[in-house]
Amino acid sequence: MTPVVEAGLMPLGRVAPVAGSLVKALIRTAIVDVWERSRASLFFNTSLYLHV
Repeated sequence: MTPVVEAGLMPLGRVAPVAGSLVKALIRTAIVDVWERSRASLFFNTSLYLHV
């Protein structure tokens, strides 16, 4: 690799882990959000079903 390419890749190497953890955090938030919603609707449906 040429020094120019290496110099260009240096910041990328620092940014990649930050971007990775950011993506992981977003995915985790999305999963929790979906899980909470589905659990709430499941609980709601079950309680409705039991009341009938």
